[in-house]
Amino acid sequence: MKLLTTALTTTLLSLLFSTIFVVDAQHYTEGARRNTLILTRTADDGAITSLLDPVNITEEERTQEACEFDGGLLTIGHPMDLHPADKWFSICNLFQKGYELMIDSINSFPRCGVHVQGKNYGLILKSYESDGSKWKAAAIAKSIESTTDFFLAPYTSSISNEISAVAHDAKKIMIAPGSYFTYVYENRPGSFGVLPLPEQYLKQVIPMLAKAGARTVQTVYEGGPGKQCESARILTDEYNMIIQAEHQMEADPKMIDFLPIAYNMSQADQNPDVVITCTYDAACSEWISALRNISWSPKAQVFSICIGMETFAEQVGTDAEYMIGSSPWDRSLKTTDAINGWSSEYFAELFESYSGRDAAYHAAIGQATVSVLAQAIELSNSLSYENVSEALSTGEFNTVFGKVIFDKNGQNEMNLIATQYNNNMSVNVIYPPELADASIVYPMPTWNERDCNKLSPCNEVGGAYTGICSKDGTCLCDDDETQYSYGTGITAACHYIPNEDMTYMSTGIKIVGYILCTIQCIVSIFFIGWTFYYRSHKVVSLSQPLFLVLVAFGCLVMSLSIIPLAVEGDYRVEQDPDTGLLSSDDIPADDVKGLDIACMAFPWLIAMGFGITFSALFAKIVRIKKIMNNARRFSRTKVEVKDVISIMVSIILVEAIILFTWQFVAPLRWDRVVVVTSDLGYPVQSVGMCSSENQPASMIFVIVLFVLNLGCILTAVVFCFITRDIKSTLNEGMWIAAAIVSILQILVVAVPIAIIASENTSASFFVTSAAVFIMSMAVTIFIFVPKFYNLHYNENVNEMISSHLRRSSRGRRMVSSMEGSRRAASMKNSAGNSVRSTDSSGTKRKYGLYLSEADMNRSFVSSEFMPNAVEDDNVEKPALEKDDDDDDDIVKPKEEQDYTKGLNDEKKETN
Repeated sequence: MKLLTTALTTTLLSLLFSTIFVVDAQHYTEGARRNTLILTRTADDGAITSLLDPVNITEEERTQEACEFDGGLLTIGHPMDLHPADKWFSICNLFQKGYELMIDSINSFPRCGVHVQGKNYGLILKSYESDGSKWKAAAIAKSIESTTDFFLAPYTSSISNEISAVAHDAKKIMIAPGSYFTYVYENRPGSFGVLPLPEQYLKQVIPMLAKAGARTVQTVYEGGPGKQCESARILTDEYNMIIQAEHQMEADPKMIDFLPIAYNMSQADQNPDVVITCTYDAACSEWISALRNISWSPKAQVFSICIGMETFAEQVGTDAEYMIGSSPWDRSLKTTDAINGWSSEYFAELFESYSGRDAAYHAAIGQATVSVLAQAIELSNSLSYENVSEALSTGEFNTVFGKVIFDKNGQNEMNLIATQYNNNMSVNVIYPPELADASIVYPMPTWNERDCNKLSPCNEVGGAYTGICSKDGTCLCDDDETQYSYGTGITAACHYIPNEDMTYMSTGIKIVGYILCTIQCIVSIFFIGWTFYYRSHKVVSLSQPLFLVLVAFGCLVMSLSIIPLAVEGDYRVEQDPDTGLLSSDDIPADDVKGLDIACMAFPWLIAMGFGITFSALFAKIVRIKKIMNNARRFSRTKVEVKDVISIMVSIILVEAIILFTWQFVAPLRWDRVVVVTSDLGYPVQSVGMCSSENQPASMIFVIVLFVLNLGCILTAVVFCFITRDIKSTLNEGMWIAAAIVSILQILVVAVPIAIIASENTSASFFVTSAAVFIMSMAVTIFIFVPKFYNLHYNENVNEMISSHLRRSSRGRRMVSSMEGSRRAASMKNSAGNSVRSTDSSGTKRKYGLYLSEADMNRSFVSSEFMPNAVEDDNVEKPALEKDDDDDDDIVKPKEEQDYTKGLNDEKKETN
C-alpha cells in the first residue's frame, strides 16, 4: 500500500511539473498564465541590488562600496499569488513588496547580508506562482526543498499549512506572514507565524467600545476570518455587552447575501450599536454596499481585516470614513526595526514610493517576516534548523511591524491596536490610549450626515446653497424665513423659497361679486313676495303669477352662481408649508371636497337658473305664437296649461340630464397648476381653476349646454319677431321680447370677453359675475318693473285693462258669428261652398288681429286669477253656443265695422 501511494504521488508531481518553466530575473518577468512564473531577487554577487527600483538608483548609490558575501547565498523560496487575476494577489503583492525591500536592505552596503560566524551571507528571494492553489503550492514546495534554505508561506492558513508540512518534513524553517490557524504550526517546531492570534483581534476593540457606551453587538463572519469573531462572546460578557446575533456566511459572500441580514439589523427591535465583520477583504465592500442599500448604519462598524487596505478604500471611497479596524500595525506606531533601523513612518514612505501602493499592515508583516528570519539567524549564529528554530522560539524581535514574540506553538503574541478612518480617509490609532493618536468617533455619522458633508451643496464653501450639515444629514440654514433646509445626505442644501403668487382674486373684486349677487337675490325675493301679495290684482293676474314667480326664482338661482365662482383654494394635495412642494403621497388637501363641489355648483346654478327663467319666458312667447296662429285661421283652439308647462319641463329636464351626465362622466374638480417655477423647481406662480380629468369630454358637455341654450334663445328671438305686431294688455309681449333679446346680447358680448380674461382670475371673475348679474337683472327689470309701475303709479291702469277686455269680448263674438256662418255654409252644394270659401278666405286675410293678454292667459291659470271679461252692452250678443273658454281673438277697433259689413254681405249672398 505504501509503495502504491508513493507511485501515485510521483506520477502526480511528474504531470504537474511537466507544465512548469522557470524564468530567472532580478524583477518581474512575463510568463504564461497557468504555468509557473518564478521571480528571483538576487544579491548580484555583492553588487548593490537597490533600495528602490533600479531605474531610481542614484549615481551615488552605484558608486557605493560593493558587498562581498564570503559565506555564500541563502535562498528563500515561497509559492505566491503573483498574477493580478489571482484571488489573493492584492494581499500577496503587499507581502512580496515588503520582502523585496527588506532583502534589498539586508543585501546592500553597509550591512551586506546576514552575519553568521563572521561571514556575510547574501539573501536570494525566489517567488513561485501558485495560482492560489494549495495543491500547486505543495507541489512547488516539494520540488524546491532541496534548493531552498528557508520557506516563506503565502496568504491564508490552508495554503500555508501545505508549505508548513513540506518544510517540517524537510527540516526547514518556515515563517508565515498571513496565517493564524493553530493547525499550521502545531507540532511543527520549525514553523512560525507573524500574524497575531485570532483571539487577539478584538481585545482592544471591545473594551474601547464598551467605554464609549456601546451595549449591543452583532457579528457577521465567513471562513478563516471567522476565528477573529469567536472571541467576541467572551469579551462582551466581560464588559457587560450583549451579543444579539451571530451570522455565519458562505464563502465569498456578495451584497445580495448580506442584504437580509443588514435589513433585519436595521429594524427597531434589533438596531445593534456595533457590528463586527470578520471576512476576507473582498467581502468588506460587499457588506458596506448592503448597508448603503438599506440606508442604515450602526453606531460603530468594525472590520477585522480591511481597514487601511487600499483596495478597500478604492472600492468604497469615502464610505470607509469612520470605519473601525482591528489592526496589528499602523504607520504612526513608534516602532524601529533592529536590522536597519527603519521606523514605521519611514518604511511606509519607502514602501509607497517603491510599490505605488498604500502601506497596509500586510506590507509591514512582509518586512517583519524577513527581518525576524534574519535576526533569528544572527541570534543563533547558525544556519542549522534546530538552532534557528530555538532562536525564533525564545527571542524577541523588534521590527517595523512591532515587537514579535512567538508562543510555544510558534504564533505571535503581539497585541493589536484599534484604528479608525477619519474624515480625510487617513487611518488613526484610537486604542489603546498609550498608542492612540486620535480619539474614537462614536457614534459614527450616519450615511446621510456623511453624504451631506462630502457630497452635498450644503457643504460647498461660498455656494448658493451653503449651510451646516446636521447629524441627521439635513442642512441647517440661517434664520431667514426665505431659506429652507431641503433634502438629506447628498441632496442636502439651503434653498431659497420664493413667495408663491397664487393669483387669487382680489378681495375687492370678490366683494363686488358678492354685492351683485346680494342685490339680485334681494330684488328677486322682493318680486316673488310682491307677485304673491298682488296675485289677485288685474296687473299681476293678467300676467300669470305662476310664471312671474318662476322668472324671479330663475334669476335668483342664476345670481347664486356667483358664490361658487368666487370659491378658490390651494392645491388638491397637501402642500409643504415651508417649501410649497406638493406631497409625494398625493394626500388630498382638507378643503378639496368643498372646492370640487363649488366647481360643479357653478354650472348647475347658472344652467338651471337660466333654464327656469328662460323656459318661463319661452313658454309665454310660444303661447302668444300659438294663439296668433289660431286667430289667423279664425280657429278657437284652446291652448291648455299642459301645452306650455310641458315646454318648461322639457327645457329644464334636458338641462338637468346633461348636467347629471356631466357630473358622473367628467365632473369638474378644483386644480391648481404651477405656471412659473424657480431654478430649483419651487413654484413661483400658480393658477387655480376648475378642470376635469377627462377634459375633452367635459368640453363636450360645455358645448352641448351652450348650443342648446343658444338655440333656444335664437328660437325665442324668431318667435318674438313673428309676433311683434300683436298687442297685448300692458304691452307685456314687448317686454318679454326685450328680456329675451337682452339675454342674447349679453351672451354675445360676455362670452368672448370672459374667454379673453380667463388668464387673469380677478378679471375673469368680474366679467362672469357681472354678466350673470346683468342678465338676471335685465330680465327682472323688463318683466317686473313695468308691472310694478302700472300697479303703483299708473292711475289709468284699470281703465286701460277694462277697455282692452271690452275689445276682447267683441272680438270673441265676431269670431263666434263667423264660425256659425261657416256651419250654415257647409250645407250648400260644392260649387257654392267653393265660392264662399274663397271669399271667406279673402275676408280673413283682409282683416288684422288684436289679441288680449287676458285671452292668452285664460288657458293657463285658474279662475281665481282671471277676472270676468267686461263686455259692451250696446253690442248685440249673437245667439251662438256659449263661449266657455276665454280665448281672445280681438279685431282691432278701427276695423270692426268693415269686418261686420263683410260678414253681413256674406250672409246675404248665402241666403
